[in-house]
Formats: sequence, C-alpha cells, structure tokens
Amino acid sequence: MLKKLCSIIALLTLVVSAAMAQVTTSGMSGKVTGNNEEVIGAHIQAVHAPSGTKYAAVTNVNGRYSIQGMRPGGPYEVTITYVGYDTKTVNNITLQLGETYNLNINMSEITRELTDVVVTGTASKFSNEKMGELQTSHATRL
Repeated sequence: MLKKLCSIIALLTLVVSAAMAQVTTSGMSGKVTGNNEEVIGAHIQAVHAPSGTKYAAVTNVNGRYSIQGMRPGGPYEVTITYVGYDTKTVNNITLQLGETYNLNINMSEITRELTDVVVTGTASKFSNEKMGELQTSHATRL
C-alpha cells in the first residue's frame, strides 16, 4: 500500500512539474539606432498576419525594446516609426517557440520642407475692458 501511494505521489509531481514547464509563447527584442545613436521613444509594432494580433513596444533610453508573450510562428510584419526618421517595415518574420527573435534596426533621418502656414482669426465679442466679473451696483434690502 505504501509503495502504491509513493508511486501515485511521484506520478502527480511529474505531471504537475511538466505542465508548469510548458512554454507557449515567443518574443522579440532589439535596438533601434539612427546616425549611430540610440533612438529613444521609437514605436515598434508587430502584427501577426494570420490572426491580426498586434504587439507594441517603445524604445528605452538605450534604444532597446522587448516584446514578450507573442504567438509563435508567423509571418509577422514589424513597423518602426519615430518623428524625423523614415518609417521602417520588416516583413516575413517567423518566431520560434520559446525563443526571442533579435531585430536591430538602423533608421534614416528624413527632411521635409513644410508648406506655408496660414493663421486666421475672428473678432471676439469680449473686449479688453470686460475682463473678470461684471461690476454693477445692487440695492440691498434689510
């Protein structure tokens, strides 16, 4: 009887530890640079094409990002954006189960000439003399 109980406990321990050790996701990480400097605050978006699931991250002060808990497989489309830099898109990325895919990106600065800015306004019914509470005299009854 004792031998049978020990066998059952050992089997349950093995089943529980195997169930807790299963990895079902993947990840992505890397570094975003531009002009040989870290790009702080760049937005990274990864889209799993078959399901449409979106994952996002923002680079830290070292230009690094990390996305965990992603679906394994692919293909993924990864888009990196930052103001003043050309948008980068990387296609057909496939993630392996339990592994972190390393994707480093070097972005290119862009310069664009803005068109004329026109500011228009209309007169307000408020004037400079009427600021704050309206001052009138009121008779008070006692």
